[in-house]
Amino acid sequence: MAHSASGSSQPATGGSGSALQKSVLATALAAALAPCASWALFEDRVELWAAENVTHDTNVLRLSKSLNPLFLPPSQRGDTIYTTHVGATLNANFSQQHVTAEYTWYQSKYQYFKDFDFNGHTVMANWAWVLNPGAKGTLGYNENQGLASFANIQRRDPDLLTTRSLYATGNYLLTPRYRLSGGLTGEQTRHGSDRRKVNDIDLEAAEVGISYVTPLDNSVGLAARYERGRLPNGVDLQGVANDNSYRQQGLGARTTWIFTGHSRFDGRVELVQRKYDQGTDRNYSGPIVKALYTWTPTGKLTVAAALSRDVDPAQDVQTSFVLITGGYVRPRWNITDKITLQGNVEYNIWDYRGAPILGGGARHRVRLFGASVAYRPTQKILLQAGINREVRTSNIPFADYDADVAFIEARIGF
Repeated sequence: MAHSASGSSQPATGGSGSALQKSVLATALAAALAPCASWALFEDRVELWAAENVTHDTNVLRLSKSLNPLFLPPSQRGDTIYTTHVGATLNANFSQQHVTAEYTWYQSKYQYFKDFDFNGHTVMANWAWVLNPGAKGTLGYNENQGLASFANIQRRDPDLLTTRSLYATGNYLLTPRYRLSGGLTGEQTRHGSDRRKVNDIDLEAAEVGISYVTPLDNSVGLAARYERGRLPNGVDLQGVANDNSYRQQGLGARTTWIFTGHSRFDGRVELVQRKYDQGTDRNYSGPIVKALYTWTPTGKLTVAAALSRDVDPAQDVQTSFVLITGGYVRPRWNITDKITLQGNVEYNIWDYRGAPILGGGARHRVRLFGASVAYRPTQKILLQAGINREVRTSNIPFADYDADVAFIEARIGF
């Protein structure tokens, strides 16, 4: 469950009644309760808000079309989900310090898959600290609890996923041209499904780098990173211990370059080496790449394009890790001050590596196409709707699927 900086919500993972009726009622309620200026809290530093989201998903369990629904319960594939959100946001400056925070509670109810109903929440806090013009950084915390995607489950086994992360970064100008940077990260993932607790992971990472900075604030530099991943719940499969705990280290180059006032490139190339505590034949070494190009030809149009190759922890007990290669293009057009149109085209290749005795070598190709429109009649009211199509092909039988997801939402702030 992701949220924008403004606090607007996205469709919950995954409801009868008429979806159109509920969306119309939510829209009417938002219009009727349009807040006046006197409702501003703490000089608009704090906002309370509520939203109603209606999402229809044509393939909730991400089942393959090759499976005969007459022999595979449930025969129902699609569903409509109703999600109610309430939240609070803080956006404040204290001298040179900038503090943002958000808490959101939400409840999702499914029309058919009623055993999927759940309550979730998100927490975000970030302090952008400044000691002086040459020393600044961030300190923050994120927490999310919500239903995990069924893309790697493909069965009626809801998994309430909780993720937590704590991070700190710092930048210090050694001289007007050389900048020292560093960061610490701690992450924790916990699965609610007993079948997937073997994928629980604790991760700690540290990074240090040095960059040359130009008078225009462009930079090129080197960075080293160390990562430690621990899986607290080991599992024994076919008489063989399967512990995916690992150590990973990397060294690479990075840059941020503003070619013109309308063009910016952020990139990083790194050679990583991952070593496992058990089963050293699963060790991996190779490059990872992250590149983002942002083009803003006008004040109303922005196009972001990215390419990446990265190593992620496995989301399936049958493999050790996933090598994800792909990219996206995401245009955003502010048609007017109140109407915004956004698109997304994305393609990724998921290579599952390691644990060859368990069938490593699976490959998924995932294509995603989507568009959404947002209308903000007032500063405190947001109406939005969108549709996404996701298609996955695979070299593993019955791992392919396609799904269409459409949503409509109304949000009001106080």
